Amino acid sequence: MEEYRLDSHKLIYHPERVNRWLAEGDVFPINIELGISGACNHRCIFCCMDYMGYKPEVLSANLLLPNLKEMKQKGLKSVVLAGNGEPLLNKDAVEIINGTKKTGIDVAMSTNGVLFTKEVAEECLGSLTWMRFSTSAFSDEKYQSIHKAKPGDIDKVFTNIAYAAELKRKKDIKTTIGVQLVLIPENIDEAYQLGLKARELGADYISIKPFGYQPQSGSELKDGFEKNEFYAQQEDLERQIASLCTERFTGLFRRNRIEKAKDMRRRTYKECHALPFYSFIDSAGDVWPCCTLMGNEGMCFGNLHEKSFVEIWQGKERKQAIAKIKENGLMQCSIDCRLDEMNRYLQELKYPNGHVNFI
Repeated sequence: MEEYRLDSHKLIYHPERVNRWLAEGDVFPINIELGISGACNHRCIFCCMDYMGYKPEVLSANLLLPNLKEMKQKGLKSVVLAGNGEPLLNKDAVEIINGTKKTGIDVAMSTNGVLFTKEVAEECLGSLTWMRFSTSAFSDEKYQSIHKAKPGDIDKVFTNIAYAAELKRKKDIKTTIGVQLVLIPENIDEAYQLGLKARELGADYISIKPFGYQPQSGSELKDGFEKNEFYAQQEDLERQIASLCTERFTGLFRRNRIEKAKDMRRRTYKECHALPFYSFIDSAGDVWPCCTLMGNEGMCFGNLHEKSFVEIWQGKERKQAIAKIKENGLMQCSIDCRLDEMNRYLQELKYPNGHVNFI
């Protein structure tokens, strides 16, 4: 699973962009996360986007695809459809996936999977570099409780995973199919069962991920358990998940991310160097520095309904927001920030110690 570098970073594959950042202090993003739908058919108790209100907003293909074509010309490499809702509730989702790929941009998707039917899989699976099913329970009863889902939804998800895996084999599609469980006390007894099921269905991996803290979230889990103590006691589960590994399947217990949550003082940097390489667009078309700062006053770069992404990226509102972020430091950042590894790498490059020539 190390080949996917889930808890590391991939800037090592983009030295030209990194060198430009070192020389100029700013670059065009390599990757954006895109919320093409604000609505969701579930209300997961661990959801970190609950504070956005699950509004039935969507971004149309007519708005996005011309922007993405221009963004490709400026250097955008990839798009992840995830954001603040369930992507497949957008009727243009398949068109957006296929259109993004045709533009020459890698595209991936995170979904609860209920709506990833056989028809949808046949239309767009081949355009996805990877897709991840967010599935945080094994039994129907527990799935309903954790996902706040309808009875039988978990069976739909399992059916859809199996069909996607079968289609991948039959048509020699290269898409990586993953299953992700957010580990909480409510589902720990089903994590290994879900891993077995994911392997049986033909997925490529299962990822056991810690609950992610979002400062603005109203999730009942935020103060519901002692996170560090809970995760520190899961050595047995970690061994069970590792035992699932075969030549065709990987079980990954994300220990590196879990360990980071224990101590913020381990950060080696004082500002977020990684922001120029990434951006977040929500379902209303607002452009943000990252998902953690989404919704914060003074942090919005602009809106796609008013200006193109390229205009927004080069605009004064973005410069003002970045200046405010630097002034505030890392006070608003989540403990287990997804940009952390990039920041550590960029910190070393920008401020090398005196021994770097002794290779």
